[in-house]
Amino acid sequence: MTPKNRSVLRAFSILRVFHHEDEWVSVSEISRRSALPFASTYRLLQTLEETGAVERAENGSYRLGYLIAALSQNVDIDDCLFKASRDLMAGISQDLNVSTFLGRLNGGMVTFVGRVLTPNSTRKFVTVGSQFAAYSLALGRVMLADLASDDLDEVIEDFEFRPLTPHTTTGRLELLEELAWVRRNGFAVEREQTYLGMGCVAVPISDDEGRVMAAISASEEVHKLTPQRVETLRSELMRVIPAIKKRILPSHHADAIALRDRRQTVRTASLEKAGS
Repeated sequence: MTPKNRSVLRAFSILRVFHHEDEWVSVSEISRRSALPFASTYRLLQTLEETGAVERAENGSYRLGYLIAALSQNVDIDDCLFKASRDLMAGISQDLNVSTFLGRLNGGMVTFVGRVLTPNSTRKFVTVGSQFAAYSLALGRVMLADLASDDLDEVIEDFEFRPLTPHTTTGRLELLEELAWVRRNGFAVEREQTYLGMGCVAVPISDDEGRVMAAISASEEVHKLTPQRVETLRSELMRVIPAIKKRILPSHHADAIALRDRRQTVRTASLEKAGS
């Protein structure tokens, strides 16, 4: 790899450390998050500031700049996610005879950005681009469970908790209990909360820093969702997540593996030194 290519990869490693649009981060913290030397981080930040990719505050901290915001408007994130997921979703649908769905969280609503239906699916009216309340969907719960407590409180305040079926969650405390279960187990199960006779298993699609980008689900008749079947669906959905992430951010995926390996090497060396 040439020095120029390495600089580009390092620059993107820096841009990826910002978690929120209004987050100001110090140079030392950026260096830590990106696993880059402080001096290299500082030089790259100066260059990124000149291009408008980052913005510098008077106290020396940085946040993402106007250039990134402007470029993001030219990206169809939903289309990118579905193209990266479509054949994998189709494989699960064909192998297990289930309908698969891909969704993203927008406030308190889940936007369906992709679907692969079985020939006899009863949910053909769940069209791409349609929105449903997040509290009633397994897709919604795995994404709501990732929100910080303040953000979650703000979203829940806007819920009207309309009962779509007799089984729909209709209260704040009940939803919080369900989300706590999702956090403990890493997936969500929904039984007839949106449609009578139908059930669903969903898992989150997280980036390499653990932030949920979207969610993927498998849906079928609720009477088929035995504990063994739920585990099969959960396992198959989780199996395709690494491939989806690698397609979305191929260089980030490689960088994350390299960073993990470096951290493991440092940790092993420290343990060996402590034991000597």
